[in-house]
Amino acid sequence: MLGVQLTLWILGFLGILGTVLFFLVKFIRTDSFLYDNDFVWSRKVSSEEIEDIPNKNRSK
Repeated sequence: MLGVQLTLWILGFLGILGTVLFFLVKFIRTDSFLYDNDFVWSRKVSSEEIEDIPNKNRSK
């Protein structure tokens, strides 16, 4: 009985940990992409070219 409870506890813990890590990686990738669009590329591309780039996530 103890082995079954321990197995269920470990599976639940790993499920929660996996979910948290998945959403953390998803957030970091999205945030990094938006940072590149807002700050990095604006230094490398002229203002006229920036206005031609369609990006609904970019804040004005």
